[in-house]
Amino acid sequence: MLIIQSKSIEDRVLLSINQVVKQYQNNPYILLRENDIQCVLFTELRKNISETIKIPSKIPERKEYEISLVNSEYSENKIDLVCLNKGKIESGFYVNDPFKGHDTYIYNLPIDVGIELKCITMGYKKDISISQKDYNKLDDLKEIDNKLAICFIQTKTQADTFLANAKTTHTANQVNKITELDGIFIITPTEVWKAKPI
Repeated sequence: MLIIQSKSIEDRVLLSINQVVKQYQNNPYILLRENDIQCVLFTELRKNISETIKIPSKIPERKEYEISLVNSEYSENKIDLVCLNKGKIESGFYVNDPFKGHDTYIYNLPIDVGIELKCITMGYKKDISISQKDYNKLDDLKEIDNKLAICFIQTKTQADTFLANAKTTHTANQVNKITELDGIFIITPTEVWKAKPI
C-alpha cells in the first residue's frame, strides 16, 4: 500500500481505471450495468486513494469534517465519480459560505478528476454523442482540472457499429490503455479507444 500511496493522485486514478478496464475486458458480463462499473471503479479508487481531507466548519456545533478525496454522484451536477483537489482545498481555494445554517459547501469542493461513465448493454443502440455529452458536461464545469468520459460496450458487434459511427464525427485511435486524464475513451471487450471531435 505504501508504494501505491507514494504515487501521485492522478497516477492512482489511472491505475484504478485500468484495473477496472482489465476486469471488464476479462468478462464484460461480470459488470452488467453502468452502476456496477461505477461501484467497482469507486471501490478501486477508494482502495488506491485512501487519503482524507479535513474541512473546517463554519457552524458553531461542529469543528470540522473529514472527507474522502474520492466521492460518487458529487456536486450539484451529480458527477459519477470525482477525486477532490487536495491542493486547492488545503490552500482555501473554494467558497465556504454556509447555506441556511448548514455547511453545504462540502458538497461542492474543487475537483481534480471528474469521471462520467456509460455502459452500452446488449440490444441498445447508442452512438458517441452520449459520451460527448458527458465530456461536455464536465468541460462546462471549469473548476474540474481533469475530465474523463468513459463508455463501456459489452459486445464486439455493438462496438464495431459504435466505432464506425463515431469515426464520422470524431477521430478514434486505438490505445493500449488509458494513460491520460482527459478525453473520451471507449472500452470494448478487447480494445481501448480514445476519441476526439473532428
